[in-house]
Amino acid sequence: MKIAYKSDILIPSVQKVISVLTDKAQVFLKGINYDEARGIVDIFIQRKELIEFKKSFLGEMKPIYSQKMIESLLTIKQVEEMELKVDDRLVANCNSCFTILFGVKVDDKQLYLGSVEEIQGDILCQIFIKVNQMNIEFNDLDETEFNIVT
Repeated sequence: MKIAYKSDILIPSVQKVISVLTDKAQVFLKGINYDEARGIVDIFIQRKELIEFKKSFLGEMKPIYSQKMIESLLTIKQVEEMELKVDDRLVANCNSCFTILFGVKVDDKQLYLGSVEEIQGDILCQIFIKVNQMNIEFNDLDETEFNIVT
């Protein structure tokens, strides 16, 4: 699967697709690369395979995932700044790995990733990315392209 999106405005359906694909994905801190000079953030993730959508009792479409994990690369371009907030307990207790809560949130030239992992109400990892323009690529990788050493 490959998705690329570039625009001055954010279309709600694109926002939803990115969120659904990255919900409950796992990220290792070593898999987050910010090239400040080029304005590019690469985030290697392991996500659950999306099988289908089923209509819920109230008519809402709910994603159904398999247990199969797919290695993917989320690339954000035209990045103005990135802030990575990591609690030391993520490294000590979670092997520097976190699970994305509700997927990547995209909102008017800002992206946010927050971890499911928290201790006493403190989120153990948060990533804030500010962009000039929405320019996002999402690629599934084959196993030779995914090289995170833990």
